[in-house]
Parts: sequence; C-alpha cells; structure tokens
Amino acid sequence: MLNALPTSSLRSALSWLTLICATTAVAQLNGSVQQVSFQGPITNLPINFSIYLPPGYSTDLSTSYPVTYHLHGLGGTHIGPQLNLVPAAFEAAAEEGLFGRSIIVFPNGYNNSMWADSHDQLKPAETNFIQELIPYVDANYRTLAERQHRYV
Repeated sequence: MLNALPTSSLRSALSWLTLICATTAVAQLNGSVQQVSFQGPITNLPINFSIYLPPGYSTDLSTSYPVTYHLHGLGGTHIGPQLNLVPAAFEAAAEEGLFGRSIIVFPNGYNNSMWADSHDQLKPAETNFIQELIPYVDANYRTLAERQHRYV
C-alpha cells in the first residue's frame, strides 16, 4: 500500500526538502491547509487529520496528485509548525522543478502510539492510518490512488 525506500533522485529531493524545512521561516502558502475529521468505519473512532492541497487543486479539476503522508513524532499531533513548514518546502521544490505538486496528509497518530495499534485497541493508530485514513483520502480527494504514488 505504501512505497518502500525512494530512488536516489527522490532521496536527493527529500534531502533538499529537509534542509528547507529546517531553515524556512513561516511562509505564505500558495496552496491551502484544512483540518478534517471523519468517523472510522472499522474502529468507529473519530479520525482527525490535516491536509495540504496544492495550488490549483480547487480550479484544475482534471488533475490528480500523488500523496505524501507526514507522520508526526512521539508526543506530537497532526497540528503544529509542520503544517506550514512542510508545504512551504514542497512548494519551493516544485518551483525549482525538483518534482511536481503533491497532496500532503498529516495524520493524527495519538501522541504516543508509535503508529502501531495498542494491545488494548484504545489507540488503533495503524488501523486508523492504513485501513481508514488512506482509503478515505483516496475516496474524497483527487489522488493518484495506486501505491507507487503514496509516500511516508
């Protein structure tokens, strides 16, 4: 469902993005960021996430996009400085021609789940992400819904 290690050219682009993310001040985005919530069809729990839609998403209805899933670290949430820094870096890389525009999804993996389901199922982070969020994003946004177009 998700891509394995990226190719060397993608590694170079991601290294460049990492550098920009570390040094970019809060920038005015050309795309938009939205907060989204829906009821998980498997867990019956609320699934909360943020999504960045690239410039032109709302006007060019014929274009579909690859999706990058940005997983927060331990203690984090889907809301934070990454909602500006990561899209700004992607926009800068697209302007430089390093790669095309992309949808970026910021899932909420609880704050200490390690992106795995807890033994008691009180924090089903892996199920939320793989079985609920990815299908929801593919069904509700114009994504390139094949696994080779998904990145974590």
